[in-house]
Amino acid sequence: MPRRFPIFVCLAFFASGPLMAAPAPAPPEPALTLEIPLFLGGYGIDFFQEAARDFEQSHPGVRVALSGDPRVSDKLRIGIMEGSFPNATDANLPWAQLIAAGKIADLTPLLDAPGGVSGAPWRNSFLPGALEHWQVGGRVYAVPFPYAVDVVFYNKKIFREVGLVPPKTWNQFLSICDQLKARGCAPIAFPGIYRFYADMILRAAYYNLAGPAGYRAYEELEPGTRQNPAFIRAAALTQRLAREDFQEGWEGFTHTGAQLAFFQGRCAMMPNGSWLISEMQGKIPDDFELGAFNFPVFPDGLGDPHAIQVGSQYYFVFQRDPATTRLTMEFLRELTSQDSARRFTEKLDTPTAIRGIAPSVYSPRMQDVASVIAQSTATYGDPPGAEPPQPILQQAYSDARDALLSGRITPEEFAAQLEAAAVRSRDLRLHPDHIEWRHSGAAFAFLGALCGASILLFLTRAAPEQPAPARREVHRLAGFPDFSGAVPASLCRLRAQAQCRSFYLVTLSMGWRGRLPVRRMA
Repeated sequence: MPRRFPIFVCLAFFASGPLMAAPAPAPPEPALTLEIPLFLGGYGIDFFQEAARDFEQSHPGVRVALSGDPRVSDKLRIGIMEGSFPNATDANLPWAQLIAAGKIADLTPLLDAPGGVSGAPWRNSFLPGALEHWQVGGRVYAVPFPYAVDVVFYNKKIFREVGLVPPKTWNQFLSICDQLKARGCAPIAFPGIYRFYADMILRAAYYNLAGPAGYRAYEELEPGTRQNPAFIRAAALTQRLAREDFQEGWEGFTHTGAQLAFFQGRCAMMPNGSWLISEMQGKIPDDFELGAFNFPVFPDGLGDPHAIQVGSQYYFVFQRDPATTRLTMEFLRELTSQDSARRFTEKLDTPTAIRGIAPSVYSPRMQDVASVIAQSTATYGDPPGAEPPQPILQQAYSDARDALLSGRITPEEFAAQLEAAAVRSRDLRLHPDHIEWRHSGAAFAFLGALCGASILLFLTRAAPEQPAPARREVHRLAGFPDFSGAVPASLCRLRAQAQCRSFYLVTLSMGWRGRLPVRRMA
């Protein structure tokens, strides 16, 4: 036994070795983490998270904390006010102020540097005009990726039966509307519940009439850019379409209702964004022949007829430490590569701001939209956050637009109202700390009357006469406090009478008359 015991102990010790071994070391923490919160909308978040995982594999030691949230803009505003910034985002924030404050990284050096598979500068990857929206002082502060292109969708079968071809000018477009109405078909499907869809018509007409320089002045609230012949002419065209060519009862249609009317063949055309097809998946008849064309132009217009109206998600990089800032730029460069854009289009059937995506990559229903993009030479539109919020102008525009579409005001009145609102907004932007005093006389008069009444009540306090027993009973049943000793007798009497009358009406309306001992007072 003495010799076996040590052997047994040794065997037990070695047998239990694996159970008593130290835990396996945890995987090392990434050396750098990139925080990239994105807006969670129609494009989803899966593709972007796949791109983040690919970037992590090609950059060991880097973690991309990419997340999606439909309320990302609100949450980031709170964090920014507290001094907390992510590495990059596409949220709708006051970018102009952030750029002016030096919080946003300048992407120009990397855009001009050669790289990628071809070795060409990064900026060559983007469609014409795509980088102009966030170019400040010759420096670029944001890059786009998904593209929402506004076009006029049309029913090819109806056009073929009536003998129509897509128009090039607005006069041709109006002639098509007249021919469709003569055949008993509504020309345009329009969602009256969301009247901002009319903005794409107004923008297209005004951009073509004013040209790129005039449209830029319009965006910057330059004097006279709303109350001028070009803007009035664009407003008149928009009003004509609303009053004569929208479907009957358009005021009550939602966007999905108007889209259904279009796909059911009750309307021949519909101005809309390139998201239309993905938004209506499963509701488009299999035999529907969908076409699309760019917005028409005026023969005397100054804008490029091949310019397209777009809206895009722009990605901004915040100035943080040099290492993470550089890596964030590299991530965006890989995200906006041609290979990435092709996979994005194949997955979501939606355009991007990247060159070289062949129309064959799109589904058959998106072929015309792809052709419009391929032929484009310039872009215009209102990217999110392009200007500081202008509540005065935004509200005035919303009200005036509704009145214009419904015919309550003329195009001239529409332009005059917006010009006046633009003046106020411009003054507010130039003098943000200015306080405008309004109705000061009425305010002082009200305060004086209030003080006088308080003094009068204080000076006339006296012992009130006691309310009648019946009146006290009404007070008790109604739950009113006893004001005895708080106000003069005359006021107490008037107040009690008013309370009793009110309580009498309430009990009468609720069917309680006769159930409570209420005495009707004269």
